[in-house]
Amino acid sequence: MGLVVAILDKYGSLHCYVHLDSVSVSVGEWVQRGQEVGKQGNTGKNTTGSHLHYEIRKKSSPSFGWVINEKTRCHEPAQYLIEYFEKEGDQPMTDEERKRLKELQNDVARIKSTLEAATRLIPAPDWFVREFGSADLDGLILSPQLTAEGWRILAIALRAQGKGIGSRSLK
Repeated sequence: MGLVVAILDKYGSLHCYVHLDSVSVSVGEWVQRGQEVGKQGNTGKNTTGSHLHYEIRKKSSPSFGWVINEKTRCHEPAQYLIEYFEKEGDQPMTDEERKRLKELQNDVARIKSTLEAATRLIPAPDWFVREFGSADLDGLILSPQLTAEGWRILAIALRAQGKGIGSRSLK
């Protein structure tokens, strides 16, 4: 887990900030809303780069509430925080922050859609079959399913080897 800050809230849930590069608070210190508790990092095992791993554990003991099953171990953070602030009679976000959050959620949805389209496997496009004679290149490709970008890159590589229109020989 690397460097961790674990904060127990008044409802008994444990807020864990994991893989930190440095810690800005001490054991037993009371923290305030908005206070820095550490710097995002890449410490511990199974990390692929600097990030903040944040989870809200349902229990703080034993073993800091650790159990293997994530659904048993953790609350869904966004929903938990919304409900937490409602209990407190506090609004976790201003109207402007809510508007910005919605914009960011829309951006994420657009990016996800673009990424899904860019990574979707498709059969050989007609232009590829016309130029190279077949989708499987006469048995060279076992499963002729690539991304659109993959078909373009393959065509460029084949053309560079002189295997495009007019050549028809893929050997």
